[in-house]
Formats: sequence, structure tokens, C-alpha cells
Amino acid sequence: MSPKSVPCPRCAGTGRIPDLRDVGRRLRLARKGALLGLREAARQAKISAEYLRDLEKGRGTFRGEGAQRVLALLRVDP
Repeated sequence: MSPKSVPCPRCAGTGRIPDLRDVGRRLRLARKGALLGLREAARQAKISAEYLRDLEKGRGTFRGEGAQRVLALLRVDP
């Protein structure tokens, strides 16, 4: 029996690695478009404001649960 195939966490199986700075920029624009401050968006996504700031600047990865929650909250597709 072969092990279950798991898609790549960076590209979600597409073979393309997303530009994290672009994803972060879109995340920031979506947050501002929703009229949410950094701290309020972080609170709603249950992550720290510092982590959200890092994501918005393209310095974090979008693999963790917190990052996935904020992406879902602001409806941003990585």
C-alpha cells in the first residue's frame, strides 16, 4: 500500500510557489478595504499583530493555521 499523497504546503500542489510579498500586499489591501485595523484583524484571526504585520510584508509563510485563518477572514486567495 502506498502512502497518501500530500500536496506541497508552499504551492498547494500547483507547482508554482506564490510570491509572498504579493500575497502580503493583497492581504493588507483586503484588510484596509474591510476597514479593519491591524490589531483588530489580528484579534479576529486569533494571531498576534506582529505576525500579521510580518505576513503583510511578505516575511512569513502562509502555511500555519493562523495565516490560513486571516486569509479566510479577509477572503484572500494565496
